[in-house]
Parts: sequence; C-alpha cells; structure tokens
Amino acid sequence: MSFCNYLAKRFVNIPVYKGPYVSKGYFAPRKNQRDLEEAARYFKMCMESKDPEVSPFHVAFRTQQINKVEWTLKVKLRHLGLNSARPGVPVVLPNTPHFNALLWDVKHLIALKPIKFVNGFPSEADIGATRLCPFTGKFEINEAYRVDDGRVWADVPSDFYKGDYLRNYLRKLSGIFACSYS
Repeated sequence: MSFCNYLAKRFVNIPVYKGPYVSKGYFAPRKNQRDLEEAARYFKMCMESKDPEVSPFHVAFRTQQINKVEWTLKVKLRHLGLNSARPGVPVVLPNTPHFNALLWDVKHLIALKPIKFVNGFPSEADIGATRLCPFTGKFEINEAYRVDDGRVWADVPSDFYKGDYLRNYLRKLSGIFACSYS
C-alpha cells in the first residue's frame, strides 16, 4: 500500500453508501392523479405535434480554444474545417450521418445551428443575391444583396495580380534583396 493510499484511508472521510431508502434531506412531493393526467396530456400533445423540417445544412463554429485538446479531436476539427487559429469562424456543413458523427465527437467544443431557408431553396439565378447569418442560421435571398456577376465568377482579375506588384510584395514579405517596409 502506498503512502498516499494509507493517508486517504486513514484520514479522509470516505462517504459510505447507506441504501436507497435513506431520506434525501429535502421534501419530495408525491405525484397525485392530477399531475399524472397532466403529464399524459403533455406527452400525447408532443406525440401528435409535427416535427419541423430537418435542415439539410448546419452552420457550426468553434467556441473554445483547442490548445489542450487531444490530437484525435484536433484531426476531427480539421476534417470539419474548424481548425482556424481563433474560435468563432463559421463553417457550413451538410446534415449527413458522416458529418453528424464527427460533430457528435466534438460537440463540447462547438456551437451548431441549423440553416433555415427563409425564402426557400436558392436556384442558380440567386447565386449572387444570398446572405447567411451564421449566428441565427437564417439564409435569405434578396435582390438588395445582389453582387456583380464579374465579381462572383472572377471574370475581372484583381489589380493585385497585375504587373510587378505581387512580386514586390512577396519580396518585402520574405525580406530578400534588402527590401524593407519603409
């Protein structure tokens, strides 16, 4: 027997199980006929009510840091796309058994909302006029959100890639050729 076990057995008060019939120390009211009937009515109402439509997509975001998390959970977060440096970055995931199993394993690290399609499912013509609120899960289609098709499909290249701007920018970042930020 180790010294720690010796001290624990000798000096620590270990509670002893006294059986199921010991008073709990507080008043527990008994269920009468009226309470049972009310519970039966509530159960029947729940069984008869229609379930809401199951959303085909979820929006998930990490709520906690992953510094001291097991490596297996980090791999699962990477598969889900939730491995960003800071928590709170939303990710849209399909509602399939594969992704639901991964989400179940990391449920203590994330927040999950079903996506509600307020104006119905979007069509191909609605691609530039949609918006998703990651915190409420509402997916809206509105012409006020319409974005120019050139920006959506990237027909017009950005000025970032024209000329030597990108090359000079990368040189400054890498610190070669004695370039500085000044």
